[in-house]
Amino acid sequence: YKSGGFGEFFSFIRVWDAPFEEIEKVVPKKGVITDLGCGEGILTNFLAISSPERKLIGIEIDKERMVQADKGISNASFVYGDVTKVKISKSDAIIFSHLLHHLPSYKKQEELLSKSLESLNRNGSLIVVEVDTRPLFKYVTSLLTDYFLVPWLFDRKIYERAYFRNRKDWISLFNKCGLIVKTASAHRGNHSAT
Repeated sequence: YKSGGFGEFFSFIRVWDAPFEEIEKVVPKKGVITDLGCGEGILTNFLAISSPERKLIGIEIDKERMVQADKGISNASFVYGDVTKVKISKSDAIIFSHLLHHLPSYKKQEELLSKSLESLNRNGSLIVVEVDTRPLFKYVTSLLTDYFLVPWLFDRKIYERAYFRNRKDWISLFNKCGLIVKTASAHRGNHSAT
């Protein structure tokens, strides 16, 4: 990821901000792991390097970011496509890292969760990393970033709504889907892992 310029800076911020080590602890050490909305593939590649028995599949809608993701790691592959439309391979774990609040509605979040459950192997895991509404300063920072900065950087839009939920609402949604829910806070950056 040492490409110089903004790409390298963004990757540095992403690694500093995201709880990759905490995520790695809950991802199965072997099997098919699908990372939805993988961006530049930092998490996908990290998980592949951390355990050669994992087969990582990253799916990304931004072609340029997907191309940057492919670093030639043998157990990591990348697919171009919209996660709400592409077929998700049968997986032992499906990861939503900072993705769900970027979908265009709460309904789309629920639809993608249902679709993902159909692609999950028996005893598989959905791993959701999302921004919590507490602490308030981190939430407001994420809100401003995701409403204004991210749309401008990646889509050249001035504004795009993000669909955040608080921890209680996420748990309620997961229970509605029939999931057994475990949560953990990861305050290294702006995220809470659920």
